[in-house]
Amino acid sequence: MSEAIVAYLQKKGAPATAEELVQAVLNISNASPQVAVKLIQSLLKEDGRVQKVAEDSWLYVARPSQEMTLSQQPFLLCKIEPQQAATWRQWQQVGFATVQGFQVISQRVFILNKPVAVKQLISFVRDLPNHYSQHILVLDGYGNQLSLLRRAIYESGGGEWEGPVLTLKRMVSFLQTIAPQNMQKSTAGQEMHLFTEGEITLLLRSMAEQLFACLQSLSMLKIETISQLFMALQASREPLDLKSYAFDQHFLATLPLSAGVYLMLDAEARVIYVGKSKNLHHRLNSYFRPIEDLDEKLTTIRSQLYDIRYILTGSDLEALLLEAELIKILHPPINRQVQIAYRRHRKKNRYEQIIILPSALVDVALALLLHPTQGLVRLPISLVVKTKRQPFYPEWPEILAEKSIGLFCYSEREAKEIIGEFFFAEPSSQLHGDKHLAEIAYSWISVHEQTVNSIDMRKIANVDECLRLLLDYIHHILQSSEKVVYK
Repeated sequence: MSEAIVAYLQKKGAPATAEELVQAVLNISNASPQVAVKLIQSLLKEDGRVQKVAEDSWLYVARPSQEMTLSQQPFLLCKIEPQQAATWRQWQQVGFATVQGFQVISQRVFILNKPVAVKQLISFVRDLPNHYSQHILVLDGYGNQLSLLRRAIYESGGGEWEGPVLTLKRMVSFLQTIAPQNMQKSTAGQEMHLFTEGEITLLLRSMAEQLFACLQSLSMLKIETISQLFMALQASREPLDLKSYAFDQHFLATLPLSAGVYLMLDAEARVIYVGKSKNLHHRLNSYFRPIEDLDEKLTTIRSQLYDIRYILTGSDLEALLLEAELIKILHPPINRQVQIAYRRHRKKNRYEQIIILPSALVDVALALLLHPTQGLVRLPISLVVKTKRQPFYPEWPEILAEKSIGLFCYSEREAKEIIGEFFFAEPSSQLHGDKHLAEIAYSWISVHEQTVNSIDMRKIANVDECLRLLLDYIHHILQSSEKVVYK
């Protein structure tokens, strides 16, 4: 079991608390902080690959002979213009360069003034998590380049970037704070260059030169591996003060590692922001890590936030749809509303179908009824007959009930009636769903088509045949430990 903990820490590339390790690796969700610390200590013992960096936190620090030095480590530099944008589709230039051994190995530049260049960029960023999984991603540290790059990777179908990330600004700031005077002179001009805008290949070259200077200075400080660098950066940060919030560090440490939607509230209990993630623990904790340069969104959230609520979902797609529905109904002021536009390349996926997903509830599956013109209907189906109707989102029934989206779980008989009204009724009496949510679902399916169970309703003759197939899928999903919507 200690090997699994070490592997988790190595992949994360940053410190993890005992409670996170107990929940993520050991699958124990109800251990107290004290018990979690004792358990992790007993498992790791004197493992030299892991170092305790706080009373309840550990960091992977592989033995020098087993870990590459910073001069051997491959890096992936990324430079984006403009540095600050509302969406990644407003980018004008994007450049990537691979660096290793104080040399630029390769370079790829996208000038996004033609549709074909945008398509090439989408294809490239989709492959980043797989093709560059051994690289450290490096950005200059200005604007919102990183958050939009993560969004671009996700929306292109590449999933999420889970590798380590460094910013040149953070490294320069760290070196100028702790380095001797002669090192400060070697890095003194770097910060000014990071503000420079211009031809993307020149900016990439400047970034590479700045990275090389940082690596040389780090070597003089005996910081020779990426683990040592992350540990040094972590130790130099002041922890964020949570006293002004209704939650504490224990709440953040014990958040579930599963998919869901989170709602941020101000002191008047008004929803100011709605978000979603396939890992609530990682996403919500990211809002409270020490950051030198807060973008406008994070600054606003931290200044207005008082409390956090979350709703568990069984899949990333369900979280995506619930997030969109809550944004549409609650109108949280910090959210940027996203317009979903019709795209021709999605046309092949626009047919009548039912998508079957797992849910966060036991003995319940989620069926999404999809029709190109009638929209989307969410249909939670319970295989257990209960005397009292079961709410589908029990974590926060009051806010959902107030806004009339408090869905309940339906029986097989009720599901048959709804499917009949949606797919098989006469046009005058057909059940209609939400067209906005249908657009989101069709867009998601166009990328993840091979990872979900679905029924092509063009091949189904009647509602009885449909219900039989649907129940077969639901039994399969509920009996399987594999969640089919993550890729």
